[in-house]
Amino acid sequence: MTKQTARNAIVVFGLWSLSRMVAFLIRMLLIAIHNRQTFTGDVGLVAMWLWEGFPDDLVALLAAISLVWVIDAKKPFAWLGGLAALYLYGGVMDAWRQLSHGWRIPPRTPDYIGIIIQAMIPMLVCLTVGVWWTKQVDRGKHNLDNTKELQTRGQPQNPMRRIWVVLLALAVVGCAVFAAKVVDAIGDDPWAIVNPRDCMDQGTRIAELRNQARFDEAVELAIQSAAKGQHADFFYQMVATTYLARAMEDKDQSEKWAKLAGEYADKALASNPKDIANVFNVGVNYILVGDDLSTGGCVYYRKALSVLEGLSPRETLIKSSLSTVNTDKVQPA
Repeated sequence: MTKQTARNAIVVFGLWSLSRMVAFLIRMLLIAIHNRQTFTGDVGLVAMWLWEGFPDDLVALLAAISLVWVIDAKKPFAWLGGLAALYLYGGVMDAWRQLSHGWRIPPRTPDYIGIIIQAMIPMLVCLTVGVWWTKQVDRGKHNLDNTKELQTRGQPQNPMRRIWVVLLALAVVGCAVFAAKVVDAIGDDPWAIVNPRDCMDQGTRIAELRNQARFDEAVELAIQSAAKGQHADFFYQMVATTYLARAMEDKDQSEKWAKLAGEYADKALASNPKDIANVFNVGVNYILVGDDLSTGGCVYYRKALSVLEGLSPRETLIKSSLSTVNTDKVQPA
């Protein structure tokens, strides 16, 4: 492998990595718009997935133009193909994660269609825009002096291209550090409910019983712990999540267990209505209860929106992510 080939490979992978990070940052900036989006019907579900993938489409367009501009090759089509393949790989992996994780209700046909199209668009955008921009660049080069063009085109010694490679590498490292800090900050925010240190043994035991499908024992232990008065909201949350887990296991009586989960979510909210983590998790449980009910689910969706609306502005990110219910968007009041 020559130095030129290695440098071009680094440019392709760097552009792809950088664009993925930029897409993540764009999603953060679009949160306010997501909060006001409403999608209905099968066509709306497909449109929702396409809208969710818009940041990836935008950065794929910019990456293709940048690649043609900085790549050290006479014909960049092979490198465009490599960049498009990376976008296809990223799209397929994202689609697999979306379809295989986090679904309480199985995805429907419009979900599959939207997710698959979402995965394919960045690759198609990269190829289409890259080929078009290459032709534009070649057309402009024909207006230059032929002798000068032959002397400079495709030469690996172009200092500007080396500068762009260095800047690209620095940008990738900087965005990686920034993204890591954002993820770390989100993980440490106070809406993440944790097992209180002085109740670690009870909380761990309740979780073990729930995971073993010993739901009655888990509920009994949680209620006994809540009756002691200390951290009652936490143990009521444990009861609610245990009933939700039971609703998933016992499909014949899922509505019964879901309603009990809703009742204990109410108790958790009443016992500590000013704690951000408690209020947020109550809102989550309300949404999950609404998902399990064939009738009356909208009541819990409204309750979820009501409690989440009361959170401070710094919880906007989480409130936005919970505006999606059963793959339909629910517009906050």
